[in-house]
Amino acid sequence: MKPLSFCLLLLSFNSVFSQKLEFNGGVQHNNFYGGRTEGHAFQEYKPGGNYCFSFFYDDVKIDSLKLKFKFGLTYSNYSGYLLTREGGMGGSNTTSKTVTLNTLSLVFYPLNFRIVKHLRIDFGLQVSMLLSLKQQGYTSSWQMGQPSTHIDFDEKRLASLANKSFGITNRTAYEFQLNDNWMIIPQVNFYLDSPPFKLSNEVKVHSFRQSFNVGISRKLK
Repeated sequence: MKPLSFCLLLLSFNSVFSQKLEFNGGVQHNNFYGGRTEGHAFQEYKPGGNYCFSFFYDDVKIDSLKLKFKFGLTYSNYSGYLLTREGGMGGSNTTSKTVTLNTLSLVFYPLNFRIVKHLRIDFGLQVSMLLSLKQQGYTSSWQMGQPSTHIDFDEKRLASLANKSFGITNRTAYEFQLNDNWMIIPQVNFYLDSPPFKLSNEVKVHSFRQSFNVGISRKLK
């Protein structure tokens, strides 16, 4: 079952309620990767950064199930550079660009572990939707016996329904209890997915991101 369908299914239960609300934000580091460097193929990637914000329902109970879940929304702004080349003796295609993506992700953590009293590690799934994309660079190609091409671009694009992707995520957090209702939560988050937009014509590009966030959580009951 897709993560989006599963999260919508959660909302269809008669007795779904959360014990905590959490908001967090912080800085993010992105690494693009993909493809193999062999023969006439070549890939080069440079990391980027930026930021992310999240809003979560935590300690969610569903009907009479004993398990607790965590789900919510994450807004991410991340960037990076890529150079990809594929071809052979008869020609090649090249993409070189710097990109910045704005995405909105629906995140669901079905696996939540409390290692010690205040230390939590969560594992989950996410579906990300592209909000907008900015890219600068060029594409070029040449074929034996044909004129070569070179196209420069500097553009912004908005989302379409096709611009979505699926991935996995991990969260490690330490909960500092301020009082009976409020907590401050520094945390490290990891995301592994493919950008919800085709970044290269030559290879499938993936993204590995890490973020350091600080959150505030409010107990509801």
